[in-house]
Amino acid sequence: MSEKLDLNLLPVARYGGQEYPELLGLFVSEPPKRAARGRGSDRLILYLAMTGNAPLSPSKQEQALAYLADLYYKTPGSVTSGLRAISEEFNNLLHKRNVRIASSGRQGVGLLVQAVLRDEQLTLAHCGPTHTFLITANEVQHFHDPEMAGLGLGQGRSAPLHFFQATIKPNDTLILAAQPAPDWDPSTLGGIHGQGPESLRRRLFGSSVADLNAVLIQAKAGQGKFYLPKPKSEEVSQASIDILPDVTQAPVAVEPVPGIERMEASPIADSEPEPAVHAVSAPVQPEPEPMPREGAAQRVGGIASNAKAGRKSRGGVNLAPLGKFLVIVGTPMARVGAILGSAVKTLFVRMLPGEFFQSIPVPLMALIAIVIPAIVVTAGSWTYIRLGRDAQNEILLAQAQQKVLQAASQTDLLARRAAWEDILEFLQPLGNDPKAEALRVQARNALDDLDLIKRLEYKPALQFDPQDNVQITNLLLVDDDLYMLEGNSGTVLRAQLIGQAFVWDQTFQCGPNISGVRLSGPIIDILAWPAGFKPVASVVALDASGNLLFCSPNKPPETGKLTTPPNGVFGNLMGFTYDEGNLYVLDPLSNAVWIYLGSKVEEEPYLFFDQQIPFMQDVVDLAVNNEELYLLHSDGRMTVCFYSAVETALTRCSDQQYMDFRPGRENTPWMAANPFTQVLHSQPPDPALFLLEPVSKGIYHFSLRSLAFQRQFMPSTTLAGGGATAYAVNPIQRYFFLAAGGQVYYAAVP
Repeated sequence: MSEKLDLNLLPVARYGGQEYPELLGLFVSEPPKRAARGRGSDRLILYLAMTGNAPLSPSKQEQALAYLADLYYKTPGSVTSGLRAISEEFNNLLHKRNVRIASSGRQGVGLLVQAVLRDEQLTLAHCGPTHTFLITANEVQHFHDPEMAGLGLGQGRSAPLHFFQATIKPNDTLILAAQPAPDWDPSTLGGIHGQGPESLRRRLFGSSVADLNAVLIQAKAGQGKFYLPKPKSEEVSQASIDILPDVTQAPVAVEPVPGIERMEASPIADSEPEPAVHAVSAPVQPEPEPMPREGAAQRVGGIASNAKAGRKSRGGVNLAPLGKFLVIVGTPMARVGAILGSAVKTLFVRMLPGEFFQSIPVPLMALIAIVIPAIVVTAGSWTYIRLGRDAQNEILLAQAQQKVLQAASQTDLLARRAAWEDILEFLQPLGNDPKAEALRVQARNALDDLDLIKRLEYKPALQFDPQDNVQITNLLLVDDDLYMLEGNSGTVLRAQLIGQAFVWDQTFQCGPNISGVRLSGPIIDILAWPAGFKPVASVVALDASGNLLFCSPNKPPETGKLTTPPNGVFGNLMGFTYDEGNLYVLDPLSNAVWIYLGSKVEEEPYLFFDQQIPFMQDVVDLAVNNEELYLLHSDGRMTVCFYSAVETALTRCSDQQYMDFRPGRENTPWMAANPFTQVLHSQPPDPALFLLEPVSKGIYHFSLRSLAFQRQFMPSTTLAGGGATAYAVNPIQRYFFLAAGGQVYYAAVP
């Protein structure tokens, strides 16, 4: 049967060789009367240390810990789910605060140890490179995750979190440490089991001269209460220091402080500007002196003092930090100004006649006395801030480099991706610093490798006058010629590759406004017309009513027309494609894809479908590979249909899911951030599907049949203009062409 344990709490803190018996950043709580399901027997210990040059003030730390304890007891479920909720909430609050003050080169990072005791079962959650030592009669257990080095709460969107579990018995000792002594290890701590508090304090401090920040917790058989140390510096009644409220008294858990119930009014929202603090290299509390004491029991879980602390700064803006800054910087600068003013006066007296000096008006002399110190103070303040910012940048760079090493050594692929993403976010405050930019490039390259992204060096192939408002909606490669469908006019343009550059063919004619050509409207799609087919042409163009235009260089176009289907009418044609000698025409309004066998447009077409016809009203493009039809919908979905020419077998269609094959995400559903707008089927030697995502100007490569994601081709630099409107793929010569913002680019595929 599990035994109830009393817990004695003892601080172990040393700064600059001096011991401080203060419980800094510690909050303990028993379950309130109305705890969530599963929380009724949980005792919670929160131990917080802040690093960085913008730590939370002591009052805000107390407020935040009370808020987190209240959150834990309101979160139902397992112990780990409650601790995870605390970690994510506090990380989110700190991260928002750091983003808000990032422009000043400041940040505060939280190192948090959470401990929950349920009878004798201990659950620990470490956020950051913290340590916990459990000293039992048989062994010393050291709980620490070395991969947490350099991490903490508030640095990224995800909270660094590691769980540990153990069993604690009477006379066992628990040490929570943000900054342990260098000589604390199982061999040095093994002999202190069962010793009294003061003996433990002497043994833990020993001869070490290092700074320490830790909390010592001793377990004793009892009634399940918390005990706090008696203050040495004050006369305090026994009632105020004996025991934190037990189950017969008011619950220890602090009620929500007014105004911080919701995250938008968080307990760490700055109600006043906090002064810049020099960076603390070790994870310790930044205050070099003990805080004014209000009673240990009050500050560690007391209801009244925490609520009061949360209300102190609500009446208005606190100018104390600004006053401190002016006193620190302005006082010596004012002294310098006074000395300088006196020197200037003496110099004037010596250089100029007394009568001249006496003739200077008194107001002017007063103005000089004010302006000179002000100039000195301004210059000094600017230098002070500038030097502080440079020093902070160096600290952030060092932390970022440490994060890079940790991300590169991460074996879990999803964790590695998250680590690199956090590095990019962490580097934002450093702007265009060359060292930071080098780390950004390294992080982006690492993410590209994980996400199967290839960066392409696009170069201009053709440029249009912006005033012409050109909109290229289709690109087509035929030998060394580039054909472009201009969407506004519905006209086909041609450029010929001569040497290493494309040159406009001003004589090429292919469009609705050519003499002798009869089309019902603008051209909507173009295809390469196979050699040997009649009539002879390089490209064939289609309008929405089924009219055809066969175009070739150096000759006028020839007209033709698709034979209408058995019902005698088309709906509204949107495009066509060619495969294995057959012509496939997309007619979404009629829920149809018409097949012209042998591309004989003068013969009546066949319907691709039989009994099963998919919904096609939102289909925007199509591709065909042998007997497989790919229908691209406006929302990016893909319907795949398998044609059957056998009477006993039916043509079948289904919406098919894109599959992810990126490292760590194999065989999971894949979704694009934005819908695809065009699909192409490339011919052997690399038959595949290529889809265009216009917003990112990305070309995505998928395998046939399974739609397995292979790779993503992205521009290495930002391309001018808006989204991509058309693309073409040459799998043999391995070139991509991309139209965006009235320009046409090309890139070699590595």
